[in-house]
Amino acid sequence: LEDVARLPKVPTVIVHGARDITCPAEAGWALHRALPGSRREILRTAGHLSSEAPMVDALVRAADDVAATLEAR
Repeated sequence: LEDVARLPKVPTVIVHGARDITCPAEAGWALHRALPGSRREILRTAGHLSSEAPMVDALVRAADDVAATLEAR
């Protein structure tokens, strides 16, 4: 988070599994607070793995949202 200001200003969606024991929800919240304009989605039935069905759906949805935002610019 120390260098978050160096990140490019792009649409950002933070997808976090509520059952993630590898990366606690507090980390996603801290990143969300540090990235102005970011959006956060918490998946109650998902953990850490990107291969879990709820996570796959959320990541595809997030990518589609970011693409639509960039196309509208």
